[in-house]
Amino acid sequence: MVNLNKFKKYEALILINGKKISAEGIDITEVKVELILDGADTFSFVIPKALTDKFEVSYPGVFQFGDKVEISLGYKDKIFPVITGL
Repeated sequence: MVNLNKFKKYEALILINGKKISAEGIDITEVKVELILDGADTFSFVIPKALTDKFEVSYPGVFQFGDKVEISLGYKDKIFPVITGL
């Protein structure tokens, strides 16, 4: 039998203007970071319930154009900054 406790859980920490979006009750299902040599780095993340059934924004005021976004990736006890942007 395989001991699943030995595997570490992958973690992503996303900050908007220095605040954890997880503290706002926002779930993230996917994080993508592309670091391009001699080009523009990009990032994206998926929020599955970003819109209500009436297509209204679920988290008004959390995301604004021009906000500072910081993404760190790693494992539970070792998370490292990967990208910072707007």
